[in-house]
Amino acid sequence: MKIGITYEVKEDFVNQEDDYYIDFEPFDTITRLKSIFEMHGHEVELIKEGLTLEQKISLIKSCDLIFNYCEGYKSRNREALLPAILEKLGKPYVGSDAFANALTTSKSHTKVIAKHLGIKTPEWIEVYHGHIFKDKKMAFPRIVKPNREGNSGGLYL
Repeated sequence: MKIGITYEVKEDFVNQEDDYYIDFEPFDTITRLKSIFEMHGHEVELIKEGLTLEQKISLIKSCDLIFNYCEGYKSRNREALLPAILEKLGKPYVGSDAFANALTTSKSHTKVIAKHLGIKTPEWIEVYHGHIFKDKKMAFPRIVKPNREGNSGGLYL
């Protein structure tokens, strides 16, 4: 089987410390993953960020399965873009579908749906950029999490 690994790595970006790239893996992670697939008899195509859309689609079409390691950047739908393309192409891939990626990137929307479905979730409020949070009604401890990040990128003391 030919497996395509789609990815972005920190080393490919000039300002690697920028919060946009905080979720990206080092290239070593990608090469280890490639080695594991090859060790199990698979051919591997590395499909990196920086290719044109046409180049990516051409490489994707040559694969039997896509292992999607892309995070995307600079868009609230960044994690859903590649899965949406893969779905349109009818290409099987590993990972959540476009809807799940788009929804779960927004913690506030995910919490609304979880609460609606009866899944227990702590109370929360959405605080917008520049807003100083001084709500005395919410008990400690408090968890602060950026709404559209997979980590705590963008939080500063």
